[in-house]
Amino acid sequence: MLNYQAEEYMETVVAKTYSLSPQYVRDCISCIRGISEHDRPVATAHRVLSRDNDSSRNTSRNSNSDSDGVHTPDETDSEAVCVLSEVEKNTFKSSMLRVNGEEKILLPHRNFIQWQDIRLLVVLFCIWKVLLFSIIVLAPGPGYDTSSTLLVDAGSSVVLAKQTQQVATSVPLVWKFVRWDAIYFTQITRRGYVFEQEWAFGPGFPTVVGWLQRGLFPDWFRDNVLETAIFGVALSNLCHLLSVLLLPSLTMTVFSKSPQSGSSLPRAVAALHIINPAGGFLLSPCSEALFSFLNFLGFHLYLKALRIQYQKRAISAEVHCLAAGAVFGLATTVRSNGLLSGALFLYDATVTARHLLSGNLSVERFRRLIVVGIGGCLIALGAILPQFRAYVRYCNLGLPDDLRPWCNEYVPSIYAWVQRHYWNVGLFRYWTVSNIPLFLLAAPTIFILYKSAIWAWRHDSDALQDGTIRTARSTESDFQRGCLRRLATPQAMLALLALLSYHVQIITRLSSAYPLWYIWLYSSIRAAAGHKGRVKSHPIDPQTVVRWMVVYAVVQATLYASFLPPA
Repeated sequence: MLNYQAEEYMETVVAKTYSLSPQYVRDCISCIRGISEHDRPVATAHRVLSRDNDSSRNTSRNSNSDSDGVHTPDETDSEAVCVLSEVEKNTFKSSMLRVNGEEKILLPHRNFIQWQDIRLLVVLFCIWKVLLFSIIVLAPGPGYDTSSTLLVDAGSSVVLAKQTQQVATSVPLVWKFVRWDAIYFTQITRRGYVFEQEWAFGPGFPTVVGWLQRGLFPDWFRDNVLETAIFGVALSNLCHLLSVLLLPSLTMTVFSKSPQSGSSLPRAVAALHIINPAGGFLLSPCSEALFSFLNFLGFHLYLKALRIQYQKRAISAEVHCLAAGAVFGLATTVRSNGLLSGALFLYDATVTARHLLSGNLSVERFRRLIVVGIGGCLIALGAILPQFRAYVRYCNLGLPDDLRPWCNEYVPSIYAWVQRHYWNVGLFRYWTVSNIPLFLLAAPTIFILYKSAIWAWRHDSDALQDGTIRTARSTESDFQRGCLRRLATPQAMLALLALLSYHVQIITRLSSAYPLWYIWLYSSIRAAAGHKGRVKSHPIDPQTVVRWMVVYAVVQATLYASFLPPA
């Protein structure tokens, strides 16, 4: 257990050296003490405080005291930062820096979310879901488009009527959640890919729903599309909740200082994800929620790999990097824009290769290049395997005249061809006069994505004004900047593709899976609060953005329930 001398040392020297509040230092001590008491064999052994009784050193310390009696640390004190064993470093998951050639523990890095924050986020999540659920359920009629009713089996207990009014009263409420993409996902889950245009939808979501349906409740699975829709709704809501609970850990991985007990950064970022403008799509049997969870998990593992590599633990960093590649690969099977996460691995591979080519040869760099390359290949597999499956199914028939056109393309991709042929997706294909309202609808989201990406590239260590992100060492600030720039890259690429190639309105739901803009929005709110009464430093009011998110999500849920655009 840390003794009184250690506590006094941390409260004075460490607090003054790293510009920390006394309360934050006490929180650090409490964290360390708790680990020591509950895991005594690991944490109590070998804790050395470089504060001996040498008279010459005491004299030096006394000479460096300021007028109010508080010790002012000198360069010698930078060596006196609590030296811990390797086991303790792993236990604390601490931010490490090399001081005079030796690793020192600077700040205990808590990468977990506190229980009171979990309770708060779960309550907010439930309130928001109840609101959207009520809006969708109470929406009048069967919807502008009655395609959902075509999914009901002939042998189902639901009897379809020909008249619209009878359909509205005979179809269960769950069908109000089966709109737009959910129709395709529900059918693919039930009986696999049958029609060519269905290959525009990734196999990840329907595969997971099918596994859950058959594995958890095999007696329920009777090839009934109604049950499939219910499982899809449950999976989407579960994944959205897991994403909310994962975001604080992701945020704390980027910003190495443990949040103070009253810090709002992690939970604010998670709360913003709860009310994101995807609205009804995160409540229905669609792929957005599952993709968000996998994308967040991939980012979290990737940033953890960077943090661990920063702490000179190469093997653990490589394992996390490979795990991140595998998770991003799974995310790519859910939605094709998961491929954009490969930009992270391409960036690291380029940097590592440049070091090697410049003569900075080392075994660690060679291993790093190989691991990053394998991680990138895992992401590519998430896109290639479904295309290969379709190629074997449709292009290996031995009848060249009967082959579909995409089979003879230089890169035979059923996904690319179906998107182009059935959905008119392609460069500038969506740029028509009739689509101008959809571009205007998507403009706020695209602006936010680009604004936050630019902020990340210009980020400095004082980006947040509540003391959570400010760092005492330029190396830590560089690490944060590197993480934010990596998060900005796939997000900016997504916004560009949405503007030039995609159906632009879907950016409002695709953006839900990218964490950077939530962090930027929170930082803008804090900055605006800090400059209250002064000249505005932001071209938009960040609180207005939050209001827009809430209003858009509510309106979107209403339109979704009525099967009205935008999708």
